[in-house]
Amino acid sequence: MGNNNLVVIVVYNRLENIKKWLHCWEQCVQDSRLVIIHTGEEDWSTFIPDQVLYLKRKNRGFDIGCLQDVCLERLEGFPDNWEKMLWMTDDTFPMQKDFTTPFWRVLKEGYDIAAMKISPFVQRHIRTTGIAFTKETSKKIKFPKDPVITKQECFQFEH
Repeated sequence: MGNNNLVVIVVYNRLENIKKWLHCWEQCVQDSRLVIIHTGEEDWSTFIPDQVLYLKRKNRGFDIGCLQDVCLERLEGFPDNWEKMLWMTDDTFPMQKDFTTPFWRVLKEGYDIAAMKISPFVQRHIRTTGIAFTKETSKKIKFPKDPVITKQECFQFEH
């Protein structure tokens, strides 16, 4: 398992999705460390296997506020020495055992960001449901405000 590559799942209150994710993860090529960032009130640590890093975070700024904290290295307990990260929301599930491979390949080819394509139409918009980038790129990401708090600020970031 590549300890410098991370697959990060951000979730608020959908434990069933995390259970499905963990089931999928067991069947996947595990070339990365799985990190679950939970922004809900409950403690799900009893549902999370020891080899998966489970972090709690206050629900502020939705998934983009969480991403901002990771990029700015201010999420307590998050491993800041990563090389590549695939950021996903809890309702985006792997559909192939080597689901990280296409993302890592794009980054290896020299692109700054690899994002999941869900539309045949060209739009200047990146959905953060499946986005990969390097640690170097994370330091260049600009957020509309610090800290990101509102849904509107999240939309500004995605666009």
